[in-house]
Amino acid sequence: MTQTETKVLTAHVPLPIADKVDEIASRLERSRNWISTVACQNTN
Repeated sequence: MTQTETKVLTAHVPLPIADKVDEIASRLERSRNWISTVACQNTN
């Protein structure tokens, strides 16, 4: 598997969005980072 270079991003988001990410992460038993990564990959 080829490794892609990565960069860490920090973002300020509205609390309702942050709460929604936390809710989804908990429901799917995944990390917030995983939720954010998948969401960004699905924007194409």
